[in-house]
Amino acid sequence: MCFYECLSGSSGPQGGPCVFCGRGKYKTTVGAGLCVDECPLNTDSEEGAKSINDCLCVSGYSKEGSESCTSCISGKYKSGLGNGPCVLCPKDVDNMNQFSPPGSTSSDMCVITCQSGRFSPKGGPCVLCEHGKYKTIAGTGLCVDACPLNTDSNEGAISIDDCLCVAGYSKEESELCTVCIMISGKYKSGLGNGPCDECPKDVDNMIHFSPPGSTASDMCLVTCQSGRFTTNGSPCVLCESGKYKAIAGTGLCIDACPLNTDSEQGAISIDE
Repeated sequence: MCFYECLSGSSGPQGGPCVFCGRGKYKTTVGAGLCVDECPLNTDSEEGAKSINDCLCVSGYSKEGSESCTSCISGKYKSGLGNGPCVLCPKDVDNMNQFSPPGSTSSDMCVITCQSGRFSPKGGPCVLCEHGKYKTIAGTGLCVDACPLNTDSNEGAISIDDCLCVAGYSKEESELCTVCIMISGKYKSGLGNGPCDECPKDVDNMIHFSPPGSTASDMCLVTCQSGRFTTNGSPCVLCESGKYKAIAGTGLCIDACPLNTDSEQGAISIDE
């Protein structure tokens, strides 16, 4: 006796009637068995699915660069069932970027917003974050994160890594921006984490010094090392015997050795 059997993708009693497997389920075999195999996570199937290959990515998910269905990233969307790629959100008439939350299922979920490093004042066009501030996330909100002490950033900064040492400060020997030191006569111009530059020497090989945090070579002044002085801008000369000078500068050597002591020329402290 011949019996009618349900084909793959359908189920029913032997001899019928047969009905298609419901959405999200499939059946690979011929016969009266139920449709018990379910589509994997983030996939679905049309009615009458015959194999796991009929399970396709749901809206908001795709198989871009993956064997499994993954969520569309922010700024993309995908509508309908299928394994095709997610689609970029369009730009608006003012060429402003539109963004969407992860897993967006239609272009209606794309809204005008600002990229990181930008904000929208009073709903207007996106503008760059001001100097000294940064913004890591997309959105119309203000740039509220400020650069740390002694650092600054260019407009449009997107992270704290864009905060660089201000002029007169460097990261030469520290994770923090520290002032260019005076004792060796250094300066640094412009924004950046690079080292401070040495003040030059003049034609008479006289040392130039600068105040702490100097921002340009113009702040390097001709001066004398401790134990030396100059008059009327002439070359530095050694302090005379019996006197000493502990600080750098052009001033005279006015500290005298104590009673019954003397010093060689160029003494820099009372210990000499």
